[in-house]
Amino acid sequence: MSWSRPAAVALLLALLVPALAGCGFRPLYGQNSGGGEVVPEFALIAIEQPNDRGEQLLRNRLLDILTPKGAPDRPRYLLKYKISEAVGSVFVTRAEEITRSNVQISISAVLHDYE
Repeated sequence: MSWSRPAAVALLLALLVPALAGCGFRPLYGQNSGGGEVVPEFALIAIEQPNDRGEQLLRNRLLDILTPKGAPDRPRYLLKYKISEAVGSVFVTRAEEITRSNVQISISAVLHDYE
């Protein structure tokens, strides 16, 4: 019997999905009926003020994700973060002109108790 690639993929998915459901898989940050919700704790996080435009963009995105109803009145945690950027030349012409670069952006974050 010959299987086409889409049929084989469909069969594999049909077998895997029930297996994941049977093992008790559930999303970490989703709402569940077990009572141990993580999502309401996110609303208690204050986010450090930005120093530049890149940090401002990151902070705005974090605010949208963590505190969509607005900043907490009594924050319990403070999220501090730092963005670092490194640029490296990849292609350089004989005239020493850079024609392509690699940009690596790293973000380090620490969650502290709010003081």
